[in-house]
Amino acid sequence: MAFTDSEPQGRVVGNDSSAAARRPLDVIVIGAGQAGLAMAWFLARRGVRYLLVDSNPEVGAAWRSRWDSLRLFSPAQYDGLPGSEFPAAVDTHPGKDDVADFLASYAERNAFPILTSTTVTRMIRQAADFAVHTTQGTIAARQVVVATGAFQRPCGPQRPSRRSASVSVPRAPVAVAVTVPRAAWSGVSQVPCSMRCW
Repeated sequence: MAFTDSEPQGRVVGNDSSAAARRPLDVIVIGAGQAGLAMAWFLARRGVRYLLVDSNPEVGAAWRSRWDSLRLFSPAQYDGLPGSEFPAAVDTHPGKDDVADFLASYAERNAFPILTSTTVTRMIRQAADFAVHTTQGTIAARQVVVATGAFQRPCGPQRPSRRSASVSVPRAPVAVAVTVPRAAWSGVSQVPCSMRCW
């Protein structure tokens, strides 16, 4: 896996323990959500050495942690990933657990190499490679894809410093509709608004 520190403690699927595993990976994908998994599908078909790294203990965990009433706004026939249709009836709107189940089964079916329970703490360019520092050690890779998504922390309107008694300020994160432009990086967007995450 091209680790330079101690061996990883998270789950690695498709671990290669040969001497070839010590040379830098071709690609490391940070994030094993839908964007990271779609990238893995294309990387696997190119025959490159790659690894997905995700901070969650299992694929789909980010979806499972969302609010219970969450449903996709797009119908199921548009919710698949490369090489796989979403397993739901046409014109239905899958819930969060349906999405989590789909992502987990997609990763397992395709046997993507995924290191779970691992957080990337920093990344440094070194000569022709990147040193990706994680909570499991340092991984060397020639290229890095950031597919972490933009919604890992709840966002809400900024709390006013002074307010009248008639203004209600939520004490817990609330869902807020924002427009997110399509981004050049897989799964990474910048939200141009004056929202503060907490």
